[in-house]
Amino acid sequence: MHITLTDQIKDILCEKGLKEYNIEVSNIIFIRHSENLTYRIYSKEGSYLLRIHYPLSGIADKKWIDKKVINSELLWLKALNEHIDIKVQLPIYNKSGKLVTVIKYKSKEILCSLLTWIEGTVRYESKEYTLAQAENLGSLLAQLHNQSSNWSIPKGFIRPISDLNALQEDFEKLKKKNTELKFFDKDSELKIQRAINKIGYFFEKDLNQNNWGLIHTDLCENNYILNGDNVYPIDFSLCSFGSYTFDITVSLLHIFNNDMWTSFFKGYCTYRPLGNNVKKAIEAYFIAALIGPWAFHCTNTKEHKWLNDSITKCLNDYIPPFLKNQEFIFSKFNIDFDNF
Repeated sequence: MHITLTDQIKDILCEKGLKEYNIEVSNIIFIRHSENLTYRIYSKEGSYLLRIHYPLSGIADKKWIDKKVINSELLWLKALNEHIDIKVQLPIYNKSGKLVTVIKYKSKEILCSLLTWIEGTVRYESKEYTLAQAENLGSLLAQLHNQSSNWSIPKGFIRPISDLNALQEDFEKLKKKNTELKFFDKDSELKIQRAINKIGYFFEKDLNQNNWGLIHTDLCENNYILNGDNVYPIDFSLCSFGSYTFDITVSLLHIFNNDMWTSFFKGYCTYRPLGNNVKKAIEAYFIAALIGPWAFHCTNTKEHKWLNDSITKCLNDYIPPFLKNQEFIFSKFNIDFDNF
């Protein structure tokens, strides 16, 4: 049974979670409640992010709040801190020496985790975005992919897979909600399904060509911190096994600009080559990267206007040329991949 978290219950959960860590708290600031309930924690030791893994009803699939799945995310963060020269949040062990904390509210067990805090500005809040920041975003993503491709996954490591099956599951969730809210008609549903079927080829190709591994999956403008020209990744809670090119595409969605993309690719290729046939793959994953957020937000009435606008634009501007094997991004962008 899902518990509606009143402000009083949130305070209780926060207090219970913090008691499990060896930190002396001086102040607590509520951040938000979405897929997790999050707080900024101030202490003598520094600032931390407390995550209470209890999503709003209908927001997140239960697979993301499994104890072993969360522990695996934290193990990757720990490994990234040890093996790459990029500032990444460090998971904090609790008093019992565990990365995932279990607290109880009445008869229900709820999971918590604590991470170090990274100072800076979230990308979507920033008034300016520079070419240097776009290049550094590409650089850090390539370094994440290099670490992923060379890391020996520890025993018991469990994360979901971002593949055709996951994409289809997202669309099924959206269709179920669509029967009530009518985001699209039957003809549009069939067009989206045809696009999904075609996208499946690119997932399969990347899996077979070793362009596949542990990825952030959601390194969009909400999930990296800017500090000057430095770019730091945050929120690995949706990390999964998937295509490196899909991961690239998610980061490009919110910097839809020729010069920014050029700088991003320059940064990425400084550390890692791009996969084969990258233009077609990015355009395919561009559509795939929209469907996931549609499914995620379809239960949130505050997002329904954005959802309708996004679906309409995709159906009008992206899916028709994609189904006809025509470029719809790189026909407008002038990016010379031979120069990277």
